[in-house]
Amino acid sequence: MGKSLTRKIIEAHCVSGSMKAGEEVFIKVDQTLTHDINAVMTYLAFEAIGLDRIRTECSVSYLDHNLLYVDHKTPDDHIYLQSAAEHFGVHVSRPGNGICHAVQVSRFGAPGKVSMGGDSHTPHGGSIGMLCIGVGGMDVATAMTGVPMRLKMPRVIKVNLTGALKPGVNAKEVILEMLRRVTIKGGLGNVYEYAGPGAATLEVPQRATITNMGAELGATTSIFPADEQVRKFMKSQKREDEYRELLADQDAEYDEVIDLDLSSLQPLVACPHQPDNVKPLSEVEKLPVQQVFIGSCTNASYADIAKAALVFKGHKVNDNVSCTCAIASRQTYKALMEDGYLGMLMDAGVRILEIACGPCCAIGQTPATEGIAVRTSNRNFKGRAGNPNAKIYLVSPESAAATAIMGTFATAEDITQGLPRVEELFEARKPKGNAIISNIAGKVTIEDSPENANIKIVTVTNEETSDTYKIPFGKRISVNEGDEIEAGTRLIEGNINPHDILRVLGVQATQNYIVKEVQKVYRSQGVEINDKHIEIIVHQMLRKIKIDDPGDSEWLPGQTVDIVAYRVMNEHLEDEGKKPAVGENLLLGTTKAALATDSFLSAASFQETTRVLTEAAIKGKVDPLLGLKENVIIGKLIPAGTGLARYRRLSVQHNAEPRTAETADGKADVQ
Repeated sequence: MGKSLTRKIIEAHCVSGSMKAGEEVFIKVDQTLTHDINAVMTYLAFEAIGLDRIRTECSVSYLDHNLLYVDHKTPDDHIYLQSAAEHFGVHVSRPGNGICHAVQVSRFGAPGKVSMGGDSHTPHGGSIGMLCIGVGGMDVATAMTGVPMRLKMPRVIKVNLTGALKPGVNAKEVILEMLRRVTIKGGLGNVYEYAGPGAATLEVPQRATITNMGAELGATTSIFPADEQVRKFMKSQKREDEYRELLADQDAEYDEVIDLDLSSLQPLVACPHQPDNVKPLSEVEKLPVQQVFIGSCTNASYADIAKAALVFKGHKVNDNVSCTCAIASRQTYKALMEDGYLGMLMDAGVRILEIACGPCCAIGQTPATEGIAVRTSNRNFKGRAGNPNAKIYLVSPESAAATAIMGTFATAEDITQGLPRVEELFEARKPKGNAIISNIAGKVTIEDSPENANIKIVTVTNEETSDTYKIPFGKRISVNEGDEIEAGTRLIEGNINPHDILRVLGVQATQNYIVKEVQKVYRSQGVEINDKHIEIIVHQMLRKIKIDDPGDSEWLPGQTVDIVAYRVMNEHLEDEGKKPAVGENLLLGTTKAALATDSFLSAASFQETTRVLTEAAIKGKVDPLLGLKENVIIGKLIPAGTGLARYRRLSVQHNAEPRTAETADGKADVQ
């Protein structure tokens, strides 16, 4: 039988011991990491051993947790750690470089390596196919001497991921769902090995969120395969030469298999006071929230912060909420700044903290007495945030941003898919972070951009032609290599621009899309509206035609005409053997559609009254008084029923004698 990824790495590093689950095995350690809160004792212990240099391939001392110099102790510790590292041949990551787990993966990690760290969230490195285990500081000191690590051979649990995450659902939901199923003690003695087609859809930062919080399962560690996603990540870090593919065998044996469909997940929350107290966010009581923290080693990647920023775009942090953000590394910070996402956060009223662990381990941003804090970090045990009376809820960055805006528990969908979404649709605006759709039907190919490794190129090819689309960094592709797709298929996550649907699929598809999307918003809030009401609005939005070629008509190129008049005119021209006009359908928002009416009185009553009346006067417009509003305005009967001239002088003629009650139903005449 084949071998799991975990077994392959342990076998490659095994010095002695048994490879049977539960029995002791001694393995060689390639890398170690420490951080400033507990590293002093580690290096004092190593110094006491008497070695001049470390015996590992790579050891790193991170100054990343306690960066608030409130007294002399912290700077004294940092000075000692820097001098010890220089003496023993240990790399130093200075304050401001970033949080240890994220930086270790970016700068030192490599597939197939074994790493020990003096922090329980060292399994973060499993995101790139490493075996990373969190231990105590004394164990790290021992590992730096070159002595093999003693380990109980773990049970290996395969987590078979299928499907793909839906928009608004974060990798945080994956690990929260695992915690809901396994509990905080259920993973003791286990390694969770993530695999399956769903795993291939997750990028390294998403995988890191899952492996990082694997520590909350009580697991030895968690790991993903070193596959194409890892290769791309290593290439983006200019370390592709250190990449090697590392996969489990097709027929690998596992002690247990857990199936998890990514597409079935919804926004979740870990409620106080345990990370496994997990519920759907929609089911949590809408309590007032005083504090929101976005960041920590768990959810502070470029994609995490960028998605939170997009939720904040156009909104403000609630007046009753203190919202802060800590970013994983200097590299990520600079990229977010250059791409404008930090500006979005600051415009919304989010405070940007120092690049450090910070609030996650109760260094700053302590919640108020009896306060409710929402965080993207990994633990919510009582007192974890520095106040035992506070209640900590763990959510994804998208949900944290929505909560900061609303002032109570909310999801990204509540912000992007609520009434603002309805307004966006009815005004025919380009959606924020809109999805790219295919202009043609054909077969999909996906490859890296030769200019930028962070950009993907999606090509759709058929027998007649091909179309190429650049996919921005951080966007998740919704199609797979080799898929046969139809024109109009969504290529990346996000809402589709209705104008794109009109261009590619035509009027009917556009009408159906807008009705469906509007109904989705209302039905999510439990409101039922008959389609006809929305269809009337959508019909008005698509009533205009822009003339491209007037043919033999009296219109001019570029002129906007009513679709009914366009059809009548073309029928008339065709009957006379003349050249019909050619035009394209326009999609107008409700505001523009109202102003584009044939009645200047109706338009003036809506908005921009002065401009509309002035324009009507200059152009000598005539109002035909065909609609309801314009007739009401000037006090005329509305053009319906007897309000129409042809019905106004009708007289009723009786062609038969009135029926009596007796003749009608056989009873006595009651007239």
